[in-house]
Amino acid sequence: MYEIWGDGTERLWGNVIVWEPLDRFAITWHTLSEVTEVEVHFKELGPALTRVELEHRGWERLTADEIAEWRARYAGGWKLILGLFTDAATP
Repeated sequence: MYEIWGDGTERLWGNVIVWEPLDRFAITWHTLSEVTEVEVHFKELGPALTRVELEHRGWERLTADEIAEWRARYAGGWKLILGLFTDAATP
């Protein structure tokens, strides 16, 4: 999984390690000195309602300074990212 910036730079975010369409996926997360993992589960609660559960694990591999840096850079965290997905999926 990667993104391409406006200047053409490619930035690796992670690799897909689990792919179960409609149920879950997991990726490695390569944004800090140690690789962490992100796993997302989708649970249908009704015809137009889905619960999304996200677990970001591997924090014990990082130093306290790295965790503080990550929190400072991503102040909105997963709440912000999941909100953007919700907005994109809402008609």
